[in-house]
Amino acid sequence: MPTRHSSFGIAVIYLNLVLALAAQVRVPLIHQFRGGPVPAGAEVRLEFDRDEYLIGESAEFRFILENQGRQAFEAWFGGDYRGSPRAIRFKITAVNSSGEEAPDSHPNPRFGGGIHHSVTVHAGDSHITTLELGRYRRILTPGTYTIRATHDFGWVDTPGTHPVGETRIHFRLPSPEEAERLVAGLQARADASQQNPESRRAATAQFARLRSPAYLDSLTRLARTGNRDALHGIGGIASVDATRALIDFATGNDFELALEAASILTNRLPDSDYPQKRYPQIRKNLLPPQERLLLITPAWDPTLTSKVHDLAVSLLARDMTNAVSIGAYLFHSIGTPDDASYLLDALERAIESTTTPRRDTTNPLDLPAPILDLLRAFDSLTHRGLVLSHPPRTDAEILVYFDRVRHDESHRPPDWQASSLKHAQHDKFPIRIAVARSIPSPCPPDLFDLVEWLLRDPDPGVRLAGCRIARNSNHPGFQPSLVNLVTHDENDSVVREAGAAAQELGGSFELLVAWAGRLAEERHTFDAYTELGQVIVGLTGDGGGQNNLTPLERHQLSERWRSFLHQNEDTIRAGIKFERDNPAVTRDLFSRARYWRLPDGSNWPPQD
Repeated sequence: MPTRHSSFGIAVIYLNLVLALAAQVRVPLIHQFRGGPVPAGAEVRLEFDRDEYLIGESAEFRFILENQGRQAFEAWFGGDYRGSPRAIRFKITAVNSSGEEAPDSHPNPRFGGGIHHSVTVHAGDSHITTLELGRYRRILTPGTYTIRATHDFGWVDTPGTHPVGETRIHFRLPSPEEAERLVAGLQARADASQQNPESRRAATAQFARLRSPAYLDSLTRLARTGNRDALHGIGGIASVDATRALIDFATGNDFELALEAASILTNRLPDSDYPQKRYPQIRKNLLPPQERLLLITPAWDPTLTSKVHDLAVSLLARDMTNAVSIGAYLFHSIGTPDDASYLLDALERAIESTTTPRRDTTNPLDLPAPILDLLRAFDSLTHRGLVLSHPPRTDAEILVYFDRVRHDESHRPPDWQASSLKHAQHDKFPIRIAVARSIPSPCPPDLFDLVEWLLRDPDPGVRLAGCRIARNSNHPGFQPSLVNLVTHDENDSVVREAGAAAQELGGSFELLVAWAGRLAEERHTFDAYTELGQVIVGLTGDGGGQNNLTPLERHQLSERWRSFLHQNEDTIRAGIKFERDNPAVTRDLFSRARYWRLPDGSNWPPQD
């Protein structure tokens, strides 16, 4: 058996593979493991349990890395799966007898690294990984497919030399009875995994990978019983009939089921032609853009616009955040300037429901849902010709006005400064945030007093916006207010941004004292040392430290740094840095909380 070596460090590996199977596309290898060239005798073999599958079946297979050579070799796997629908370092293609390649199931999938590991494959031995073909390729047409699969294995070599496994598998459409049995089997598996969240998510994803219209009738019948997995199955089918079915469920009497159907429906609506960067907040079921394109082209019919319009109106009228967000996304896709009144009414209610301090702490620095989604819809309607009256009268119109000014200078009227001064004191924090974000960079001197007001705002999102304005203002006069935030603010992001802004404006002795005070708090230790280390020559770059200090130890570190700063105040104010061997720079200023890695590879202070 191969020997497995696990690594528990998180390896966020931005790795482009050296081999693109069908097109032989050459891409750079950004991250390299320790591996050398492709070892002699390394081969890949693919094993399926059957020669024939129904379209929509999972089609699991074994990816077998064999060592047919005389020497053991090491191969590296992992680091490529967290947040992704598949392990992305595997490259798999499926080509039918006509030479047509099945499309990628998840083009450019998101991922956030993961644990990586190595295996030692001894001579005559093998290492097996079980994969699911449907995660890599969308097979929708009957026929015999040549399946090819490879992996980089962490070996550095010329593209095209890594071993590739190949086999042929036939896929056919199911009969109505087979489709019914397969859907029932998936549901039984989902029901059996109710207590295991990971298995439950995998079962739901398998419904979405059925993909063939041959399953639509079976899935529709199951969805009518209130089954949400079946809705996801319908959502994976790229046909107009599937879109009609989702609209029918989205307008049904079971509101929870209807809301789920409406959310899934968003993946197949024509995306706005407005070239914007804002990502909607309804992330629960929304697929990445390239995956949505696989659904939109074959599954959307303009004759469905009126039904989606009516659904959007109904959702926007609901007193429920997620419903309003979905309704806003629907109008982002198919709305017209005539629909502005529905969005304004929903936005007015959303603004009115906000409080200071915020009740919802899940997103304490940004505009809360559904406000961002409503503004996103206004982006699209403005692009399609919407023009709101000026000056704005209602809170909703005020918010849209400042949001427009922020994103498009052509919307900035001559009286924008007076309007900013007036509404920066509005009692609703979303409007104050919008005012702050609309201020151009660098900030005009006439608005410096306004920025000071923003830095003292009771809402952390407004204070954060004020810090960002100050950072780019070239106005050192903001230093006292920024230092005050570093010293006292309870929001970590505000503290960091205020510190960065104060440093950008020249830094100060008072800023160092503020960071010394923050050493007593575990969550600020790293940031505080990063700033305090600037008074010592050569402390930049990587390093580390221990987080398991007691409250007493942290308090003592804070007091030592305060004493050090005040004893050397004149030197520090003169801009003179301390050499590392200066007697004033004692080891107990750092304890075990922080060290830096020097250019020669050593650590300072030296670690025991």
